Amino acid sequence: MVEKHSFAKGYASFRTLDPELLFDFEPMLDLHATWNRLRGEREMPARRDFSPADLRGHLGWVALIDVEYDPERYRFRLVGADIALGLSRDSSHQYLDKVYGPEVYETAVGSCRWIIENRRPVRAFGEMVHAHKGHIRFESFDLPFSTDGETIDLILKRVHYSSAVEREPDT
Repeated sequence: MVEKHSFAKGYASFRTLDPELLFDFEPMLDLHATWNRLRGEREMPARRDFSPADLRGHLGWVALIDVEYDPERYRFRLVGADIALGLSRDSSHQYLDKVYGPEVYETAVGSCRWIIENRRPVRAFGEMVHAHKGHIRFESFDLPFSTDGETIDLILKRVHYSSAVEREPDT
């Protein structure tokens, strides 16, 4: 079942959370298998458990988000080149509360908060209206990592873009 509206702080209509991980984009299954292999018997892996080789085929489509507590803040440690190209901006090393305006910030961090609350990966999908690119649909897969095995301190986000507008075939 798809969770249409989540969280006490609200969730906008352009993004939907899917905790059941019903992927449209098949390579997300590969990433999920890699994450499960890296974590082994633990609840989640640590950043030190994976290398760029583990993300072969995903690298340009990955963002790493640092999680800070007290106060709650999220920072893009790295935004992959393909994500940056699709958004027409590279937000690497920037805090999400500086990248997104207040009208979409709560939605932008919604999957991060869901992961912290539920301590497991989540899929999100919708339109890129927050980047003024509503013609682009996205699917993302957000996975938690923990250095100490308890506190989620990093979220790996894998993104896939597709056209939200179906084109008529050329005749």
